[in-house]
Amino acid sequence: MPSRVRFRSALVIVACVMTAAFVSGCSSELPASRFASDETSPIDRKTAVEVAKTDAVRRYSGVRIANVDVVRMDTAWIIELQDQSGTGLRYAISARDGSIRERRVFQ
Repeated sequence: MPSRVRFRSALVIVACVMTAAFVSGCSSELPASRFASDETSPIDRKTAVEVAKTDAVRRYSGVRIANVDVVRMDTAWIIELQDQSGTGLRYAISARDGSIRERRVFQ
């Protein structure tokens, strides 16, 4: 049991550090030219969400997704999967080949 508590504590610390690093490097608003149409993409919105959900279930057992947000930026789909408490996973999935380019935990 103590190892489980240490693992969760470490996970929370890592999530906080990653969130702080992400927030410090991001602006609150992106230029309109950064958004692209999903019509030119081989990987559509639905496929990108399925890739994110599948990865979340595989990597983090017991994930209960309550909310899904999706935005297309340049050549990637940015997908946020959140649980009831607001904690979640943020994915950047390539719109060209469907590969996961980035995965972050946030609160």
